[in-house]
Amino acid sequence: MRIISFTQARNSLKSVLDSVVNDADCTVITRRDAGNAVVMPMDYYNSLMETKIPSQCGPSGPIYRAI
Repeated sequence: MRIISFTQARNSLKSVLDSVVNDADCTVITRRDAGNAVVMPMDYYNSLMETKIPSQCGPSGPIYRAI
């Protein structure tokens, strides 16, 4: 996993994205005054979404708060 600042990511976005895709690895983008973010390959993201428990999905959480 690579960790870079927002400024570094902004200045070299193509390189960051190429690295994530080519190396099949995640990159954490840190921000000074806000939460951090993760850039990951689409295959990894899709895998995470497939294993996510359906009851946690949706706008309000567990099974739409019991409907």
